[in-house]
Amino acid sequence: MKKRFGWNSAYAVTILLWLVMCYLAWNFGYEVGKASVGGELERSDRTARRQGNNYNGSKLLPQGDKAAKLEERFPRPCQRVGDGTSQIVIFNTIPKCGGRTILSLTFALKQSLKVNIKSALNFSLEGSSNVKVLGYMNRVFSNLPSPGFIYTNTRLVALQTIPSRVPVRIGLIRDPMQRLVSAFYHARFGDRMSASAVDDETWQKQLQKNHKNISESFDDCVKSKSSECLGEETKGALVKQFCGYDTVCSTASPAALLRAKENVKNHYLLVGVLEEIDDFVRVLEKLVPSVFSGGFHTLENDKRVQSVIANSRTIGVESVSEQTKGIIKKHLSLDFEFYYFIQWRFMKQKEACGY
Repeated sequence: MKKRFGWNSAYAVTILLWLVMCYLAWNFGYEVGKASVGGELERSDRTARRQGNNYNGSKLLPQGDKAAKLEERFPRPCQRVGDGTSQIVIFNTIPKCGGRTILSLTFALKQSLKVNIKSALNFSLEGSSNVKVLGYMNRVFSNLPSPGFIYTNTRLVALQTIPSRVPVRIGLIRDPMQRLVSAFYHARFGDRMSASAVDDETWQKQLQKNHKNISESFDDCVKSKSSECLGEETKGALVKQFCGYDTVCSTASPAALLRAKENVKNHYLLVGVLEEIDDFVRVLEKLVPSVFSGGFHTLENDKRVQSVIANSRTIGVESVSEQTKGIIKKHLSLDFEFYYFIQWRFMKQKEACGY
């Protein structure tokens, strides 16, 4: 009996130790993940660090009940930011991601909310050093009275903040493939807003100056492996915008993706998705009422804003084939991973605000 009891005891202890180790390993994953959207995302980031440039960035976010379990430990409160008197909202816009809609919305709210608006689009800074961009943005930021709204195409830079001016960064992105397709056709046909500003003859001449084959479809472009659709410069547009101007951000890479995610978590109050722009504005109303109070009603009912929405859509966009979708999703794998990360983060912020 003693020998039998001793064997059972050893077996039980072994099983118990194994269970304890599994429990600690699982909970360690959660603890590490607190700085991220969830432990599953953080484990994905650690994989990217280990694998370096061989990491293809194709891992998607967890879905369903598993995703909910990962997130339930990390509530994101929906709290108003400050008293509004010292806030300056910085909106980092990306082409074909709804930037003009948000700008028109702030102009529609300007009179009632007394918001100071500055358009800081500076395309000459593209490819510039961090120092040059930082100098430009510091001048824009320091000279704008609060409450204010800065509309800029520059990437993230660390501004010199002062007590009377607190930067509140927000952003809006879009499904990477839809954005690329829209940009492709916009280079050929533009949009109704730009077309209506000139007569038909002038508009045709402007299109001809683009030197684009207007009979070519996006499917054709991908099939021919044109650099316009599959070149290195088309990769990582979303990732680079939120990564910044450091050397690591110059190309689409796992390191740039990690930096972009960290920047969003540490420096952005809210980044939404264009497909849910209504909820994006609703959440902004709660978080930054000094700039966006009444924003949703204005978005839905203001004729000027509705005109911008209708006329900023790209002309001539054609649907793409399933084969093209597969190729582009692989080509833009890093941007898609970033997009899913933002989509998930935005969903949790919406839930915290009751949407």
